[in-house]
Amino acid sequence: MSPPPPRPHIPQPLHYPGGGAQVGHRLRPGVIAAIMCVVILLAVGVTLAIVVAG
Repeated sequence: MSPPPPRPHIPQPLHYPGGGAQVGHRLRPGVIAAIMCVVILLAVGVTLAIVVAG
């Protein structure tokens, strides 16, 4: 019986210094709040446009 073919090499994920707890927390809270405000304002604008057009 022939040996099984070698498994494809899958690189391991990179481990950044500082641990995994800091991943995704690179933006400052002020930036996140500003983005949320813009998204809310867009949602309100689209909702009003639908109500007025309907």
